[in-house]
Amino acid sequence: MPNNAVAVNGAKRDAERAGVTNMGFNLAVRKLTTKKFVRVEELWDERDGESYNGLAVDEDGWKWIEANESMFVLHRQDKKKEEDIPF
Repeated sequence: MPNNAVAVNGAKRDAERAGVTNMGFNLAVRKLTTKKFVRVEELWDERDGESYNGLAVDEDGWKWIEANESMFVLHRQDKKKEEDIPF
């Protein structure tokens, strides 16, 4: 959802799976927060009663995303079903 934050650790894991290094992730977050494209939020885990950091896209970030929407992949091609494989 547009105003929801994601856990920093989860975002970092996803970035690493996409090939971004730890330093690359930290540099990106620093640049994005400096430009006010993302903000760091304190999130609360009700089960454990502990807080943790989250990242959320800020208003300037959404404006940039909307202005550059054509740069994003918005739809994936359907994967072929196993029965569609010709061997």
